[in-house]
Amino acid sequence: MNLTRGRAAREDLAQAAMSAARHVAEGLGCADDSALQTPVRLQGPSDSGEPQPTDPANACGMADFRLPDAALLKGKAEPGTERATGSGSKTRVCELTMKGPGAPRITLAVSEDPTLTQGVRRDETVTPQNTRTVSAGAAGDLYVAVNYDNTYRDLLLDAGNASHEQARTALFKAFFDTVAKDRGCRTT
Repeated sequence: MNLTRGRAAREDLAQAAMSAARHVAEGLGCADDSALQTPVRLQGPSDSGEPQPTDPANACGMADFRLPDAALLKGKAEPGTERATGSGSKTRVCELTMKGPGAPRITLAVSEDPTLTQGVRRDETVTPQNTRTVSAGAAGDLYVAVNYDNTYRDLLLDAGNASHEQARTALFKAFFDTVAKDRGCRTT
């Protein structure tokens, strides 16, 4: 959850997110809400929380995670800045804000949290081709996901459907393989 305008206490935002999650779970008939309790520890952005310049060869502060050429569009979606959650959590998220019209954004997430991985395993639509998956790693299941905003999607689609598919696949594979290698999981 990211507040882009105004101010709010982190705890209030976390409670709002948990309340929304409980509401959705209840609407879907999920009886077990033990996973939807108020978080014990909030995970915020690393350091100052201010966006940092993206190193295209070590994006999101991950050694050897390179943004694939297929995911970049000259003058429209080039490496810009990034914000990532701090270390010490079972879940890590990095948001890349690209240089280009409309500031296209890509969000990368990885989690070893069993509540998340077990829930995602139940979702039959989760596959690497759908840019999110759960993979067995040395220390347990690992959730990996890549999402992007409508601005980035539209730029890719404007370049052609083949460019869109190629960028989506290349970006997910590069991120998944870096995370999987780091965590002792099988790569794609």
